[in-house]
Amino acid sequence: MVRLGRREFQVPLWVWAAVPLAAVFYLSVDLSFTSRGDLYYREPDRSYLAMMTQLGTASLAAFLFVDPVRRARVAWYVLPLVYLASSAGAVLVVSDMITNTFSTVFQTVVGAAIGLAASPRGAGGGGIVLVAITLAVPIVLAIGAAVFVTVASRIVTGLPLRTRGAWREFCANFLGAAIWLILAIGGYMAIRSSFNLAMGFSSLPAPRWLPYAAAGVAAAIATVLHLLLVRRSRREEGGAPQGHIRIWLLAALCVLAFAYRPDFFGVTGVRAYYDHIKPALRAARIAPTPLLEVSGYEVDVVFHDYKTVRGDPLPDGTLPFISVRLPEPYGLTSHKYIPHVSVYRRDAPAHLVSSFWPERRKTLEAKQAEQPGEDAIVRFATKSPAIAMRLGAYPELEFSLSFFDPALPWDTAEDVLRRFVKERVHGRIGR
Repeated sequence: MVRLGRREFQVPLWVWAAVPLAAVFYLSVDLSFTSRGDLYYREPDRSYLAMMTQLGTASLAAFLFVDPVRRARVAWYVLPLVYLASSAGAVLVVSDMITNTFSTVFQTVVGAAIGLAASPRGAGGGGIVLVAITLAVPIVLAIGAAVFVTVASRIVTGLPLRTRGAWREFCANFLGAAIWLILAIGGYMAIRSSFNLAMGFSSLPAPRWLPYAAAGVAAAIATVLHLLLVRRSRREEGGAPQGHIRIWLLAALCVLAFAYRPDFFGVTGVRAYYDHIKPALRAARIAPTPLLEVSGYEVDVVFHDYKTVRGDPLPDGTLPFISVRLPEPYGLTSHKYIPHVSVYRRDAPAHLVSSFWPERRKTLEAKQAEQPGEDAIVRFATKSPAIAMRLGAYPELEFSLSFFDPALPWDTAEDVLRRFVKERVHGRIGR
């Protein structure tokens, strides 16, 4: 029940049921008719499983949002907080608790099965154990998800836990989670067997729409069945609100979830954390600022957690390369093109730099051998054009500018890279 001043508005049963179904329908259409729908190219089984994961997250987030609002009294201004907490809880349950755990266990079981099959004695009793583990994992995950959803929703709404109603609600959530897992795993296996994908390829091309249509229908069925089970478990409670939303607890959970993983709250949460909160913590010297230094030269740009790439340190602790976004004042950044500048050590091992750089380094070395004592500049007219450069003033370094507009004149791109190096790359000595 939503309170607006002195007035209270009861959430009807049809709204309670419509919100999760609307979330599933909207995401199904969005994934099917946008470029984001191409989850895994020519891999319909993985596309189906990935879409079921996203649809399950959307369905659970919508349920965790509308269910407490129907069961408890809540002021209208608390609804955004309920939405944030429900989104974080859904991602935690579906992504961290179920998907990641199941993937880890599945890979372990497959590796163990291969090892047993290759052993002289064959699988034997070990094979039975692996089969038992494979069958038991979904049940354990469904129990864990049901416990989390039941306990979290009842604690937030101030409802008691040691009651028959709580047990019936747990059973409904457990069966709902089991239905989701059965449809997700069963559909995945059905697509693999239908198109002979067990060997990693298929002689029969699967229609592009198949995994998305199948996932949309399966998610709608799972959502309806879960809602029916929950509704049946609460027949004795009726539709009147029985609790009060604990605002302080919601706020604390949102803060903890944001500190644990900002992406719980989507792209907006990630941007808020890395664009505003993290820089503020560094400015106040609460959080450390990594040093952007390559071979004794410091790259003078503002460090950003996901816009700055630092290579894995060498044995002496120094970095093999740094890649940063070209600052906007240089005039090449646009909505479509975001140029990057990379600074490499010339002696950095090939396995610690970008996969394409060793070949470009050979091209630079050949160019420098042709013109000893001069700056070496190589243009790469690929789909994503790039410039590689060696300058005599920086004998330990190599530079690259990439991801700029293909229509940009090469001379302009070279001038920008030279200016960036001159203005932003400083040696420690003489500063």
